[in-house]
Amino acid sequence: MSTFPDFNLDRDVPKALGQTFSPTHSQVETLNNNVVSNPNNPVSNLNNPELNLTEVISPIETAKHELENKLHTTVSLLAPIRRAPPEIMSQIFCYASYIKCVSVLTLYSPVNIMSPDTTPLALFGVCRLWRQIALDTPYLFTQIFLQRGTPLGRVIRWLNHSKRLPLEVYIGSDGYFRGRAQRFAEIMRPHLHRIRVLTAILNLHIQYLFPPETLEYLPSLKNLELSRSSRNFPIGTISVPVIQHLNIGSGIRWEDRLIFGDQLSTFSANVSGSQSLSDLLPRFPNLRSCRVVSKEEPGDSHFQGMPLHSITLPCLEVLWIEWRDDAPRRAPNILEQLHTPKLSYLHIDGSWERVARTRMSPSITRLLRRSQAPLRKLHLDYGHGELLPEDIRSLLETVPNLERLWVSSTNWTDFTFTLLNRDVYPDICPSLVTLTLHGVVLPLESILGVFRSRVRRPSPLDDKFKVLIYFGTRCVSWRGSDDDPDPLSSARGAISKLEDELPEFDIEMTGDSLEIRRH
Repeated sequence: MSTFPDFNLDRDVPKALGQTFSPTHSQVETLNNNVVSNPNNPVSNLNNPELNLTEVISPIETAKHELENKLHTTVSLLAPIRRAPPEIMSQIFCYASYIKCVSVLTLYSPVNIMSPDTTPLALFGVCRLWRQIALDTPYLFTQIFLQRGTPLGRVIRWLNHSKRLPLEVYIGSDGYFRGRAQRFAEIMRPHLHRIRVLTAILNLHIQYLFPPETLEYLPSLKNLELSRSSRNFPIGTISVPVIQHLNIGSGIRWEDRLIFGDQLSTFSANVSGSQSLSDLLPRFPNLRSCRVVSKEEPGDSHFQGMPLHSITLPCLEVLWIEWRDDAPRRAPNILEQLHTPKLSYLHIDGSWERVARTRMSPSITRLLRRSQAPLRKLHLDYGHGELLPEDIRSLLETVPNLERLWVSSTNWTDFTFTLLNRDVYPDICPSLVTLTLHGVVLPLESILGVFRSRVRRPSPLDDKFKVLIYFGTRCVSWRGSDDDPDPLSSARGAISKLEDELPEFDIEMTGDSLEIRRH
């Protein structure tokens, strides 16, 4: 048995554990007194809850954070973006702050607007430099959004930071709180001359902004969109001498509320009566796009026994007219008045009685011949009832540049469809590339003949002849031979054969609707 006459705790205990050693009585007392039962044992001290290690760890963590902050600051200082001048950063902020969107009111191209909840607020929280650059960029504050929950204090700050730049004001649904509407009007009224774009629901805010029986002058306004709310809010008269884009929702009596200049280029609104439309269009000589829903009144006697005066719109490219009325027989007279040498898209929609329906095609034909317009897109919806084939033929012969034809809710005869068969009438619509038929009765054999003749490339090749790339039918009725008990099944069978005959087309038939697209 090993002995350790001069037993040492630190030196001999590890050795003794590896040998056959049994401590003596005196050594046992030494171990108990110095280690096991010693109140000053370091282990006991470490287990003491009164011992606060935070005093030891805290300086270490503080030093760590200081080093991390120093590293982050150094890396930020070396960032390439810091070499960009504030003027460049300002332009980047303006570009990055816009989102592409289409207004719920507009019918036109998408517009760029700022995100109302994040710009320029998101830039303020990056760093002091970015915040200062944003505050020194007035353009970031030129769009005023008022909707439910928008603090009016933000509107005031935006107006102040925008300096004297033109404003874009968007007013959505914000409830009917009279005090809030009055306060908003008080804030905005000194800045009305700066408003360049105004898009709003016709609500209490607009009523206080333009009170009834008043005349407000908006010299900078170029884009105005008004949508009707669930309640009627009368407003005063607004003078807009440089207005370019106007979109008025249905149900708003605007004719005697707006004073125009001659710069209007895009126009969409409801018009009451042919007389109003006839008197209105000459006021817009620079009009490029016009969409009108016209409601004629049964007692309107305009044009009866009166000579028609010519309406020249030299810049008009898009004309969309819908008639919604009970006495539409005077509707074709509008087309008889127009002279539109640049017209490329014509959309005619209305459910007319027979007298007006039979006059409509000749009126369109005379318009196009008189104007020599390069029409490329034509939408016809005459309402149910047969049209004279010779009138349709005259119309189609007048549009050699037509590329897109949409025929809706019109009963064409077999001969009328045959007019589109290139094998029979090669000079009718030689440039047609898309054909859509909606709500019509389709003679199966005639339609198949039209389609086959239009998808073959002409021989010899001629640049004026184009091949069909799309053919579609929606909500139609198929008509087969007289003894065909199920024309829809016959149509499906014929379409199935087309899939093998024309592998370069995607053909899909769902119910009575058909879509054929070239790859």
